Amino acid sequence: MAIRKIGVSPDFKPARLKWSEFGEEAIGAGAAEMDFGTAPVVRDALHEAMEAGVHGYLPAGIAAEVRGSSARWQWESYGWAVDPDDIRLVPDTVTALSLVIDHFTEPAMPIIVPSPAYPRFVGIARTLRRAVVPVGLTQEQGRYRYRIDEIEDAFERAGGGLLVLCNPQNPTGFVADANALLEISKVVARHAGRVFADELHGPLVYAPRNHVPYASLSAESAQHSITVVSASKAWNLSGLKCSEVILTNSLDKERWDRSDRLRLSVNATSTLGAVAAAAAYTSGGPWLDSIRNYLRRNSSIIDDFIKSDMPEVGYRAPDATFLAWLDFSGIRGLSNDPAQYLLDRARVAVLDGRTFGPGGEGFVRFNFATSRRVLVQALERMQKSVKSLPRG
Repeated sequence: MAIRKIGVSPDFKPARLKWSEFGEEAIGAGAAEMDFGTAPVVRDALHEAMEAGVHGYLPAGIAAEVRGSSARWQWESYGWAVDPDDIRLVPDTVTALSLVIDHFTEPAMPIIVPSPAYPRFVGIARTLRRAVVPVGLTQEQGRYRYRIDEIEDAFERAGGGLLVLCNPQNPTGFVADANALLEISKVVARHAGRVFADELHGPLVYAPRNHVPYASLSAESAQHSITVVSASKAWNLSGLKCSEVILTNSLDKERWDRSDRLRLSVNATSTLGAVAAAAAYTSGGPWLDSIRNYLRRNSSIIDDFIKSDMPEVGYRAPDATFLAWLDFSGIRGLSNDPAQYLLDRARVAVLDGRTFGPGGEGFVRFNFATSRRVLVQALERMQKSVKSLPRG
């Protein structure tokens, strides 16, 4: 397999969060971490940095390398021309959203969150004492879509100020196309709103789908959006704490650079994380290609297994990410809390769909970024645990 040819074992399983939360007997499929280590070029860069003593405060030169390599990645991957001078470093998406809500929206403005959604989006807004307006997703021909009418209503009637747009979407894994994003952009512009574009999973989109950066759509979308990207998910670097905020509005850049808190957010960015990100963007493409191929095959295995052995479970292969959004609502006895049932009876640790907000009831999020052996074992455990339960 290609993944082995470049020096990565899909059975690589260190003591990471998703494997250590629920004991040795449980298969870890909850937290969004991969079991593939990271690209050899990234490991080499980190080893060299440690040997050279590059583990203190973030040097300006390394920060510039991240900005330049991130901008090149956007151009080479998506045709989006980003000026490296428009990029600011932050440790992660959670920090970025907190800063954007606090500094780029008015206190009385609710935050609009399409749901189901990554739970910390809502948590951050509420921590900052902001009202949250959830807007639902819909399905057409088996694919999720944003509810444009509900987004419009959230801006017009609820007075929403900021739309948190996660694309590719977590947890469903769907990817919005340019037409859908343009519809959203028109709504936002009509109501003088803002968009926080979380595009962390952009490098993990599967053909024939393509990732379209929201701010690249038009001058209008660029003016009202702030984008966060990172090498963290695609190259398995989440704990290294380096993400990039792309500012495509000159007034936003001025505001960012005038604020001590915003400017100093770079101080919370890890030096080693910056080293890793620059290496990933610059030389990690072949490894990522192999990982995408492996993940896509894993997704197909899930699809085949569910159709033949667990047809009561709803599943549609994601357009992106390594996260399967599994619907157990058709199986009585575990529709209220399938995640706890699977942990107790199958010893498979997944995330409860209810934590992702409205639309997550009866679902679990299952991380399939693991070896084929572990994946099949997890599926077989789940199938065995539910086969005797009543249907309907």
